[in-house]
Formats: sequence, structure tokens, C-alpha cells
Amino acid sequence: MGRNISSAFRVLNPSFIDYFDNNKWQKKNKKLPKIYCWASDFDHTNGEGITANLFIKRLIKKNNFEEDQIIVLNLKKKLTYDKIYLVNNKDRKGKLNFIEKYLDPMYGIFYLWYKYLLGHKVVFVNFLPLWNFIIFLLLPPNTILGPITGTTSYDNNVKGTERFFRKYLMPIQFSISNIILHFRYRNLNFNTSNLKSILSKRVINKSKFNFVYNFYDLNSNQIHLDRKYDFIFYVRSYPSKGIDQTVEFIKSLKKDYKIITVGEKLDIKGVEEFGLISRDKVFELCKKTKFSIISSENFYSLFSFDCISNGVKVFFNEKIRHDKIFVEDQKAFPIDFSSVENAIKDIKQNTKI
Repeated sequence: MGRNISSAFRVLNPSFIDYFDNNKWQKKNKKLPKIYCWASDFDHTNGEGITANLFIKRLIKKNNFEEDQIIVLNLKKKLTYDKIYLVNNKDRKGKLNFIEKYLDPMYGIFYLWYKYLLGHKVVFVNFLPLWNFIIFLLLPPNTILGPITGTTSYDNNVKGTERFFRKYLMPIQFSISNIILHFRYRNLNFNTSNLKSILSKRVINKSKFNFVYNFYDLNSNQIHLDRKYDFIFYVRSYPSKGIDQTVEFIKSLKKDYKIITVGEKLDIKGVEEFGLISRDKVFELCKKTKFSIISSENFYSLFSFDCISNGVKVFFNEKIRHDKIFVEDQKAFPIDFSSVENAIKDIKQNTKI
């Protein structure tokens, strides 16, 4: 009887029966498990958001996930990864408020516990500084972690409570996080190798470093003849960024060099300031610029590599951790930042002006 019905359907509509016979219908309608990714920032205009997007993209590729399996969310937004390109936060101008920076990640921990207990895979994408051991301690078991960030150095211009925190409290917090990572997590990613020296061997053995390298082909030699600007600076008011020193460099060099800035505007006379612009526009400016001086605490910043990968020669504080290959290839030049006056002399010598 069943065979006769099947034959009848095949005569009426052969493709209908083939659809079932080939399991296409079952495969198409199979409900794929959801993966919940808490990302406090997935905007395309700043480092945290750009890194989050790349991490999720690589997670999908590595595990053969479907883009609509991935739910990316925070307190303000919730969408599948295939719709993430629609996110546009121009009005925010690259800045996060107090809730987005501090409360959103903590709320995300409780939300991921809820989804974990329902049987879903969970991912905590960004805002993972090594000093914040609370996050590593409270996240659900088997949470996939985005790139862990941080540095052991800080700018000497940092004063007051911020200096006390970085000099005395952070080393203790690093140690606590190290212990938690040692026991609770299996596969780890670090955005740079800045923290490698303070990690246990077991944590190092289950970690991959320099996730930031995934953004670039650092072996390429970009040649752009139309470099009408001498220096490009990234300006951001943040305790560890050494903005006062950056301002000193700009004011000291603007008499002899054509200088542009991106990020926050300082209203410095004689300097062209582009403000908070998209990364694509930063790339275009880099292709028209010869040199840059990066902030004194982190060689591995996105801006630093944006410069290097677009042929901009980078000056940096010789005391911070860096890969010697960039110096050997003359893509980066270490100088002494302890004296701006002496640093300017070294810069002028290397720029041959």
C-alpha cells in the first residue's frame, strides 16, 4: 500500500518524492543548535569591536558553524552573525559609556549561565583584560573565551590612583587570573604576547598568542608613492595611552612636518585632525603617510599594525615588548621616550629631515 502511494506521488510529482528520498527535507529543516556570543562591543569603528568581529568569524570557520547559528548580543542589541554588518553606531563616535564598559560584561555572565543551563554553547567575546579575574572565575564551565588582553607595562605619565592600580594591584590580579586559567579553561587566545612572561607553563601550553596578527599580512611591503603627510597620530584619552606625551610629540614636530591625527580632536593649530573615522578611512590615510609615533605602552595595538601593514614607518618606545623582526625589516624604529627632546632628535635623524 505504502509503495503504491509512493509510486502515485512519484508519477504526479517525481521531485517531491526525491526531496524526501535524498533526505534534503530533513537536512534543511534540522534545527541547528544556537551558539550565544556575548559581545559588549561589536562595532566596526574601534579595536574591541573589530577584534570581536574577526574572532567570531574565525570561530564560525573553524567549527563549520552556520552564520545564523551564532547569536551575537549585548544589553542593546541581539542579532544573528549574518546580520552583523547592519550594525552602525556612528552616533556613539567610537566611545562606550559606563554601562557598556562595566555593567554590560557583568550582565553577560549571568545571561550566559542561563543559556548554558539550557544546553547551549556559550562564548564571551571581548572585554577580557587579564587583570579582571572576576570574569574568568564566574563564567560558566566550557565557555569559549575571546582574545585575552592586557600589558605588564604602563606609561610613566600615569599618576594617582591609576598608577597605584597598575603598579601594585594589577600584578596581584594577574596572578589570580593565571591560577583560574590554569584550572578552568582549555584552549585560550591572547591578543598579543605582552603577557606571556607572567603566565604559568600550563597556561602557555594551552594558549595561542598574537591573535592581532590575524588582521594583517605583515610580510607584505606596501609601496605608496603619494605620501603627502609626514606623521599620523592616533589620539585617545585613556590612562595608559600617554596622551600628554603624544601631544608633546605633535607640538614639537608640527613646525617641520605635515601632521594629521585620527581619534579624538585636540584642536592643535597647524595640525589636520580627522577625528573618529572608519578603519577603512584610516587605511587610506596611512597609505598617504610616511611615519607614526605610537603610544608608549603597547607595540601590538591595532593602530600600530594598521600603520605597519600600510607601509607607515613606526617609532616606538624601546622599553616596551616588541618583535625584533619589525626592527630588522626597518618597519619600526625603537627610540628612547624618557626625554621627548632627545626622542625628537632621533626621529629627525631617522626621517632625514
